[in-house]
Amino acid sequence: MSLNDLGLNLGADRGEAQEVDPLASKTNSEPNTAANANQAQLISAIKASIAAGDKAAQKANDHYISAGQHLATLKKEHAGSWAEWEALLKTRIGISTGRASELMQIADGRKTVEQVRANKNETSKIAHAKERSSLNSEEDAGHCRFKNFWR
Repeated sequence: MSLNDLGLNLGADRGEAQEVDPLASKTNSEPNTAANANQAQLISAIKASIAAGDKAAQKANDHYISAGQHLATLKKEHAGSWAEWEALLKTRIGISTGRASELMQIADGRKTVEQVRANKNETSKIAHAKERSSLNSEEDAGHCRFKNFWR
């Protein structure tokens, strides 16, 4: 492998290393044109995907706000008990009271989707840490059925 293959060119008259564009040093410009066209196509696809993702994220946020507004209206009009409200959410809508509360908080501006996600992530980390700690303490106490399985 030559220095040119590595993207370096030793200046014959100065004796110092200079960076060289390996694509520019090729004698045939057709591969460069094809590579540039492919690169331009990829860049265009990347930009379009980012824009679509941003648009989808905003649409998702709008849908969560709408769902929260509908839930708030449903809750206001609900004349039953808390247990009946829980049952309505669970059986008819398929969500927990916690999720309903999150959606209503998003709708009225008390929380953002990002805040709800961050809170869920933090809660999940704590739960997993407790689970790992519990598993480790069981193994240390010798209560693990598979204690010697991996040894």
